[in-house]
Amino acid sequence: MKQRNVLLAVLLWLMVLLTVSLVSAQGGSGEAEANGGDDAAAASLPSPDYGGFTCPAGVPAQFYFSDFEANNGGWTATGPANFWEHGQVLPGVYEICDTAPRPEPAGAFSGLNVWGTNLNGCYPNANTDGILSQTFNLSTLSAPLELNWQHWYEVFETFDYAIARVNGTQVWRTPNATATSNYVLQNVDLSAYAGNASVTVDFLLHATTVVNRMGWYVD
Repeated sequence: MKQRNVLLAVLLWLMVLLTVSLVSAQGGSGEAEANGGDDAAAASLPSPDYGGFTCPAGVPAQFYFSDFEANNGGWTATGPANFWEHGQVLPGVYEICDTAPRPEPAGAFSGLNVWGTNLNGCYPNANTDGILSQTFNLSTLSAPLELNWQHWYEVFETFDYAIARVNGTQVWRTPNATATSNYVLQNVDLSAYAGNASVTVDFLLHATTVVNRMGWYVD
């Protein structure tokens, strides 16, 4: 029975990595607060207890999770209208951004809802940044610590670009202008920020005024 409990705990952890999450390889107790209102607080989970099953030492524990189905996960969007939006992707048939039809995601990675840069078409040629952000309290956590998310993207690199930042430091950027064929799992090491009481994660898309593409969808 003990072996079955451990197996269930590990399976539950594997399931939650399918969405935006913040995990630590540290066993034992602890909790990361998401300082973004009731939605974020509801998404924060104590660790490493899952419904009465305790993860063994060495099994990663989860401190933040959201699949964006019940709410927006506590994230805040800033920038022009129709930039970052929370909700369902409204796919067309290869919508036109500039002069040619573009690929686009068929929907969310899981469920129905995502955060995306315009859920019904191309991101705007706004000559500015659209930013999706949230600040976390990691003061009770120790390394190693990792941020995981699933995303689909097509951005007009190198004039436009999409980057992920942690406390203003770039930790990821779109590698090229090619659209992903499906959602892609992204991992970022946050171990350097363990123990920090204020850690802001940003998803930033910069757009110029000329050419645009379908954009960035995070789930």
